[in-house]
Amino acid sequence: MLLTLGRVGDRVQVRVRDYSPDPPVLRSTEDDPSRGWGLRMIDKAASWGWVPHPDGKTVWASIELSPRIQHPFGRSCTRRGRKTLAEVLKAPVDALAGVSEGDAKLLKEAFNIKTVQDLCKNKFFRGALLLTQLAEAGAK
Repeated sequence: MLLTLGRVGDRVQVRVRDYSPDPPVLRSTEDDPSRGWGLRMIDKAASWGWVPHPDGKTVWASIELSPRIQHPFGRSCTRRGRKTLAEVLKAPVDALAGVSEGDAKLLKEAFNIKTVQDLCKNKFFRGALLLTQLAEAGAK
């Protein structure tokens, strides 16, 4: 597997190349709440797709750089409605753009994630961040 990260204008593009010919599948989290979150979260927060190769595929996601917070916590983190870091971290996880109340409920049930800070501290999300940082540093 090869993970690459790059910036394209005001977006971050993440690409994951693997050697499986199987297309990515957006799985339900209802049958097994510990599985299926990766692509589901990407689908909520980013545009994404995949490209087949003779020896596997590349799955890509393009994510807007500017963080947005949605109602009821606040309209957005713009100059008019800027929140402090402490306020953002204490916000319920469904205050993040793309995370619905239903998603927040499932995150709470599966991982006990209630706030943005809980999400940031979650071992699975921290692991994904570490993989990204290793890829940026040139690890293979």
